[in-house]
Amino acid sequence: MRLTNLPEDHITLLLGAPRSGTTWLGRILDSHPHVLYRHEPDVVRRNRDIPTVCLAEEIPKFRDMARAYLRGLMNVRSLTCAAGQPLFRKSYRRLWLGALRRAYANALHSVAKPAWLRQRLRRSNLPDLVVARRVPAMHLVLKSVRSRGRGGLYARALPQARVIVVLRDPLSQVAAMMRGTRGEQFHSHIPTAELLRSTQARDAGLTEATYRQMPVLEKLAWNWTILNQKIADDLQGRDNVLIVQYHDLCTAPMRIAREVFDFLGLDWHAQTEDFIRACVDYEGPDPAFRHYRNARRSLNRWQGDLRQEDRQRIEVVARTSALWDLCATPAAP
Repeated sequence: MRLTNLPEDHITLLLGAPRSGTTWLGRILDSHPHVLYRHEPDVVRRNRDIPTVCLAEEIPKFRDMARAYLRGLMNVRSLTCAAGQPLFRKSYRRLWLGALRRAYANALHSVAKPAWLRQRLRRSNLPDLVVARRVPAMHLVLKSVRSRGRGGLYARALPQARVIVVLRDPLSQVAAMMRGTRGEQFHSHIPTAELLRSTQARDAGLTEATYRQMPVLEKLAWNWTILNQKIADDLQGRDNVLIVQYHDLCTAPMRIAREVFDFLGLDWHAQTEDFIRACVDYEGPDPAFRHYRNARRSLNRWQGDLRQEDRQRIEVVARTSALWDLCATPAAP
């Protein structure tokens, strides 16, 4: 079944920075039987015709293109986008078909170890196996860590859709990105020229010459400040937007999950509660994006990664944003 005509009020955009907790919240949302979850389909299908950082005055020009692009992303059904682990039972899929799909997806996951094979499988689609008469109860969640610069555009391209933004405090966010940079897991998806032409960068007086001379840590701090402030400015005053703080998600996942489901108009389900409890009680290895991970345990991991002078440099940059006071920044030890 193609999802092109799914009503907008059955769609949610889950946005945030890499390593900000979007995957954790995405898995919680995916655990609801009514949710059809798409994990970062814009990694598989990109659109370079839309500005990565879309200015307010550019929205009318790109709105229709963005709407078509988002609708297309909903139909990306690759292994990583539509069959991430763990796999949950769904109300819109018959039990026997769900079991068959789960076995097939697990088999693909088990053989997709070599990098070349992962790349091939990334673009091979899995069937959703949705029962047409159960579509009215279905809710689609599309998750992206590349779209803070397009948040205002996307919200206007799908004006009835809900938007959830996950916001992590700047100290732990930059520390997590530094770990990823050292491990070569992450790189900037935002071209420098686009980042610096934003209103937020111009207001801060940033130039390309000064930005390029900065150390990586300071660039990441400005990335946090500019892009999070931009999406906050772009979505301000919209009643279909919810900001979730990473600190709250880690320390009170059950409460935050209930609040998010209330925001989406979804009931509470035992499958979600069981999944969160399994994560909270998990004591195994804790790499990024594990099927089950103890988020509370990883909350303060950053404190051993940043020197005092690093924290001060990040704070100087982050304090230029009004979001500094909103964030539940953990106290330094």
